[in-house]
This record gives sequence, C-alpha cells and structure tokens, in this order.
Amino acid sequence: MNKIELYNSMVSFYLKTGQGIPDFIRTKIGSDPIDDLVNDGLIKIVRRRFNHLPDDVTLCLTGVYCVEDDIHTNLKPLDYIRLYMGVDPVIEIADFKVTRNDFIRDPECMKGYHEWLTENREMLANIWKLKPMEGEDIGINDESIAYLKAREWYEKNDKVSVCLDKLLKANDSYNKRIPLIEELIVLLKSSNRINEMQEYSAELEDTKAKIKMRGRIEKWLRNQDQKATIQSII
Repeated sequence: MNKIELYNSMVSFYLKTGQGIPDFIRTKIGSDPIDDLVNDGLIKIVRRRFNHLPDDVTLCLTGVYCVEDDIHTNLKPLDYIRLYMGVDPVIEIADFKVTRNDFIRDPECMKGYHEWLTENREMLANIWKLKPMEGEDIGINDESIAYLKAREWYEKNDKVSVCLDKLLKANDSYNKRIPLIEELIVLLKSSNRINEMQEYSAELEDTKAKIKMRGRIEKWLRNQDQKATIQSII
C-alpha cells in the first residue's frame, strides 16, 4: 500500500465512522507511507497514554474534526461524532446498545451534542469537503514549499484560511490570463511573427504550470487546520 492508497482508505473509513485508524497498520504496510503523509501534513499521529497499559496510537486526518484529540478524559465526543456521521447504534458495548433514536430522545444527550456541534462547527463542516486524491495531487513538494515561503503572507505568518483565500485570488488572476495569451498566440501565428509566438507559447506553459502548482497547494491547505498559522505547519 502506497501513501495515496493509505490516505484514500483513511478518508473512506473516516466518512463511515468519524474516526482514525490504529497505528498498528504500520506492521502490515511499513512506516514509509505513514511518514510520507505526516510529512505532507495530511495526517497526524494521536497518542493516548495509560498508566498500566500500552499507549493507544491512532493515525488521524488533519483539517477535519479529530475525535481522538477530545477523548483523553471524556468519551462523550465519540458518541457525538458517531451520531453526526450516522453510525447506528451510537453506543455498542457487548450486549449494551444505544441506538440513534435512543440518543436523540434523551434531553441531556442532545444538550451535550448541541454544545459539541457549536464548538466544533468549522472542523465538522470540513468533513464534507474530504475527497480521495490521485497521484501527484497529494501533498506538497519542495517547489511548493519554496513558493509558500516566498509569499508575503508567509512572512506575516497569516492564518491558513487567509493564505488559502489569497492563493485562490492569485490563481483566479492566472486563469484569466490563459485565454488572453492563447488569443495572442493565434494572432501572432497568423501574422507569421514566429519568435514572438514562441515566447508567448512558453509563457502559456509556465502559467499553466503555476496554476497546477497552486492547485496542489490549495488542496494541501484545505486539509490543514484553518485557524493555524502558516509557519506552524511548514
């Protein structure tokens, strides 16, 4: 299993359960795909420590609600995320079960659920933006990191949400340039101005490459904590 297959498996599992996957999967697939996804900023490792038991280690997606961060001292968030994701029964321990109908009929359960929804609104909304990734679209490379570090918003250490907004505006500007350059190339070709046509053809390819790189960065930024600062994730 490579890192793309692992990531897509984690997305599929999360959308069914709202949870991450046990770290012991590395005994079957090795550490490389896990380490690659961690380095790409697409997953994180959450560790729960116990006094007399082995640590509970889970691989979790970034940029979405992470129940494993919330259940160190209180297991209620696990009930809430299962209810939110449509898992039924919400609670199942041996022969003891609490169905979705049981849960929503309990005023105290629903009071806690409402507070949890309000507190985690933004990260819960990001869940429905999750989608499988393919090939080179996953993660960011050295070129992308260099591009990010050269931006003014990196120097200002803006929040990820602000950086994403500015990136989208820059890409929109580049997308608008493409039809203009293509039209100019046609005119130059019809006028037999070959040298100029070749120059603008090279500019067109460069523009498309930058749009592709920004698209890669956009997908990566969308998977980060939108409230985090850009320098804290690079």
